[in-house]
Amino acid sequence: MSTLEEAKKVAQVRSSVYSLLSQCFFQPSEELLASIIQGDFGEFLENTVGILDGEKVGREIVRLKDFSAQAKEKSAEKTLQDMKVEYNRLFVGPGHLLAPPYESVYKTRNDDNKKGVVMGDDTIAAKKFYLQAGLEIDDNFKDLPDHIAVELYFMSYLCNLEFLSADEGEDGIAQTSNIKELQNEFLKSHLGTWITEFSQAVATQTNSEFYRGMVKITEEWVMSEIKELD
Repeated sequence: MSTLEEAKKVAQVRSSVYSLLSQCFFQPSEELLASIIQGDFGEFLENTVGILDGEKVGREIVRLKDFSAQAKEKSAEKTLQDMKVEYNRLFVGPGHLLAPPYESVYKTRNDDNKKGVVMGDDTIAAKKFYLQAGLEIDDNFKDLPDHIAVELYFMSYLCNLEFLSADEGEDGIAQTSNIKELQNEFLKSHLGTWITEFSQAVATQTNSEFYRGMVKITEEWVMSEIKELD
């Protein structure tokens, strides 16, 4: 495999990982559940995120495989309903959010405001990043730009741009460099700055092995990406 082909493959895999992680933090869907039950979910994570060093990642992948096995034994309708109930309990409400899925909340917490605020400066800054890269949020999406699922999706989008730019010759080389710089900047100024606190909040509050496993894997993946791109 040539260096170019290898770089394209890496970008493609990274895009797929971010896409899957993103999907797991949107509202649970029949498509996500089908992926979990069909068995390729755990195998994909094992072959991608699973290559990261550390017992923690392996333990969480086992947790998710166990969840997948248990989901197969229950009705799909019951499993999906349980996932939706837990998702809403953690991330939607009503009332106080147990694990707010918004960057701004974590970035605005302080001694005077322990809850943080929604729709802060970081929300606007995240949206500016998206527009800079040519990504516009669908009008049908009614949540905020700094939602964890959106920030993960944006990284998937950037990795896919990197994959596509590899075939653009000399222009593509410069474009790829700019895209990787944008990835690095976004991870360091946005996603990477709050993923650990978010992970801790979910792990502490959730009753679901699925969300406990996914948030830890997401944290490990994002932090490893920061080291890799640095």
